[in-house]
Amino acid sequence: MRTLLIASIIFLTATASSFAAEFGDLAGTYTGKTLKGNAIVIGVPKNGTPTYRFAGKSVRVSSATLSGKTISMNVGPSGLGRVVITASGKGASYKYTDDKGGTSATLSKQ
Repeated sequence: MRTLLIASIIFLTATASSFAAEFGDLAGTYTGKTLKGNAIVIGVPKNGTPTYRFAGKSVRVSSATLSGKTISMNVGPSGLGRVVITASGKGASYKYTDDKGGTSATLSKQ
């Protein structure tokens, strides 16, 4: 029974960690403002889930994926908002979309 419990814990730990994305060189803090002046702060860890702040408020990130130099995140209370940042040079382009529209910005990497 003890062996089964230990094996279950190891499996669950391995499964949970396999969902964490690895962002490597894209890791850092990206900041900028929309055309309307709303502040954007995105923290990208080397591995794990990014953090997202919009207009000074923390926004839930329900998932994040990496494809090349593009990070896509589902954000908001129900995960229906979508943030896409594409790294280039010392910054990134930012696009946000949801069912009400969207916005874009240029971000600097700190």
